Amino acid sequence: MKLEVGKTYRDRDGEHVKILHEAISSIYPFVGANRESYADNGRLHKDTITMQDLIEEVVVDNRAANSPDTPNVTIPLDWSVQGVHMQTDIVAPIGTYVPKEKVKKTRIQFVNVYPDGVSGLYLSLEYAKESSRSDVIATVPVTIEWEEEEV
Repeated sequence: MKLEVGKTYRDRDGEHVKILHEAISSIYPFVGANRESYADNGRLHKDTITMQDLIEEVVVDNRAANSPDTPNVTIPLDWSVQGVHMQTDIVAPIGTYVPKEKVKKTRIQFVNVYPDGVSGLYLSLEYAKESSRSDVIATVPVTIEWEEEEV
């Protein structure tokens, strides 16, 4: 795979990154919307595999939504901001919904265990320990699992 400006790619974490422009750099010329620079093969680091490596192009099928035969939906909006009442309509094409595949995701976080129960949900062990009370018994890792549709 060779990256191209204007295309969107999926990284190993399932996140989407659009390539915004090509820089002069000979090693990492492609700059993504996430402000990272990539080699032309999608690697974030030349000699290391990372979860941020771009592994495949994201192909979006907008044919139905962009077709002249596709009807529009009108959504009325009615709201107030700082006492000023506003009304408008949003007109958008009705596209086809294609169910996405579910992706199982996991994340390890940390909790502090106290005599009176468990407290906190921290992204790092260091932050969990830093945030603990003096009567902490232990700081333990917890694996959080969930499913979400691919974007």
